[in-house]
Amino acid sequence: AMKGALCVRCLAVLAAAAVLTACGADSPERLMQSAREYMAARDDRAAAIQLRNALQQQPRNAEARFLLGQVLARAGDFLSAEKELRRALEYGHPAERVYPDLAQVLLALGQPKTVVSELADRNLPDREAQARLKSLVGMAHLATGDLTAAQQAFAAALEAKPGDAIARTGEARLAAIRRDFTAARRIVDATLVAHPKSIDALMLKADLLSAEERRPEAIKVLESVVALQPHNAATWTSLVG
Repeated sequence: AMKGALCVRCLAVLAAAAVLTACGADSPERLMQSAREYMAARDDRAAAIQLRNALQQQPRNAEARFLLGQVLARAGDFLSAEKELRRALEYGHPAERVYPDLAQVLLALGQPKTVVSELADRNLPDREAQARLKSLVGMAHLATGDLTAAQQAFAAALEAKPGDAIARTGEARLAAIRRDFTAARRIVDATLVAHPKSIDALMLKADLLSAEERRPEAIKVLESVVALQPHNAATWTSLVG
């Protein structure tokens, strides 16, 4: 009888422990909130772990897929980032949140034609998202050599958001391509006054300085880009070159 009572008590203790363990397990919502906090603190490795833990429980969680895509893109893993962003779309994440990030990742992968074919005709209701998407589409047109389409895309971006840094930098690149370097310098300098941490404007500034054979100044600008974005491969290539 004593053994039976002990067994019952042991089972009760084990059951209580199991309940506590279950209660202590983080829910997908808590894991995602933790991931957002890590992302805000720029601890992307910890954020990725939390998001993958959430996705183990909810593989079709579109928000978690989207956030993981952003984290992977910031870490420079653009192939994996593209996969996660496309899954986020597949599972119903709002297109106006995904398309701009997808365009940026595709450009980083050297796929401007894919940006043009998939995203050039997309229009987003959110003005901020529309400006970013159209700016990146403009950059894709630049990469494919369609200057007219690029100019139209930059104009659409600036209509949605006057002074958009990417669009204004795109206009500066157009001026440089047309060999109007005075206009290019003026536009990029004005853009950096308004947006001193704009990676696109800083990269163009470095290019213009290099073209003027002002290499030490160009290197300083590139070093500031590395500080802002350590995984920017183009910056490292420019520095080494």
